[in-house]
Amino acid sequence: MKPRSDSLHSTLSSSQRDELIRVLADGAPYREALEWLDAECQVKSSLGALSNFYRSFVVPVIEERRSFAAAQATALLESAGAVDWDAATAEKLRQITFRELNRDGADIDSIKTLTTLVLKASKQAVEERKVALLEAKAKQSDAAAAVLADETQTEEDRVQKLKEIFRMG
Repeated sequence: MKPRSDSLHSTLSSSQRDELIRVLADGAPYREALEWLDAECQVKSSLGALSNFYRSFVVPVIEERRSFAAAQATALLESAGAVDWDAATAEKLRQITFRELNRDGADIDSIKTLTTLVLKASKQAVEERKVALLEAKAKQSDAAAAVLADETQTEEDRVQKLKEIFRMG
């Protein structure tokens, strides 16, 4: 549908329209946008006209941004698999999720995807820690079994070695 000749869209130059779309898509309140229109563009507009402009031109930009962010998050999630998440990556995901949660009109699907990534990264870190602990315990157990099987040492030497292995003294 073509905008009316007296619409806000038709009144602004292309660069002014682009700037207004950017400002509104970045979350500026209507009041600030109306003040900007008056001060920078010498255009007086009503709240209704700005609302129509927003619905027609800003909402599609926001939806495109969200769709792109969701696609990136989904691609990251799909490629994650058994990726070795490091602390910086997990923290960055937490920051992005927090920022999305606090943004006006946040996209629930994007937040869900980001939250899934954060939880997956945290779960993987916990699993890696469990494996490391189990490997350390197995190593201790093997060392203790070797000490106990070594009949060339005195009982006191064995007790001392066991204490060292299990860090008990």
